[in-house]
Amino acid sequence: MQHQSNSQTLCDPEKIRIKDDCKSLCQQYNCTYESEYEKRESIFNQLFSYHGKNLSIRPPFRCEFGKNIFLGDNVVMNFDCVIEDTANVTIGDNTLLAPRVKIFCSSRENKIDGNRNIEIGENVWIGGGVTIHSGVFIGNNVTIGAGSVVLNDIPSDCVAVGNPCKVIRCLEK
Repeated sequence: MQHQSNSQTLCDPEKIRIKDDCKSLCQQYNCTYESEYEKRESIFNQLFSYHGKNLSIRPPFRCEFGKNIFLGDNVVMNFDCVIEDTANVTIGDNTLLAPRVKIFCSSRENKIDGNRNIEIGENVWIGGGVTIHSGVFIGNNVTIGAGSVVLNDIPSDCVAVGNPCKVIRCLEK
């Protein structure tokens, strides 16, 4: 797999157009009222590659491309969430992101690998101010404590907290 340098990627006219469209759609969305369901749905349909039913995002919301984001049913994002979707970001059904959650698909450490996908399972609660870094997989039925910095995979059915985020308890099955 060939990896493009940042200068080549930054000058790609198609990527620039997609980013500009995304920025415009995020600005439009952030200016809507909660009662403007149809307008919000229209923006979601243009912004994301896929979103399930009952998507709820409290403005402000920002993302890089939008087209690399896949959201399940009943996903809730509280205010001031940011998704830097330079790779695919998948968020499963019935997942809640508290205020100020940040999701980053790229990092300095990924010069060789490039941007890496992030996958968040179903029935996940991510506490306020959590930062999730590139290449992370978070399983189903997980709670991530507020302020955590997730650098590594988190298995299903557990509670994880801290910087760096670590599993502190697994749930009984």
